[in-house]
Amino acid sequence: VVMCETMKDAPYDYKADIWSLGITLIELAQIEPPHHELNPMRVLLKIAKSEPPTLDQPAK
Repeated sequence: VVMCETMKDAPYDYKADIWSLGITLIELAQIEPPHHELNPMRVLLKIAKSEPPTLDQPAK
């Protein structure tokens, strides 16, 4: 799991850990990581340019 701040040469801090935990929880809840349908390089670009992913069906 890569946080966009670490890709932008921003300093690593607790926010990266929180972001990684959130992505891990989404993957546990949905059985697949966010953007699993995309090529890994596209995912890296999407992470840097998009809002953080959310659950597909939060009500479940």
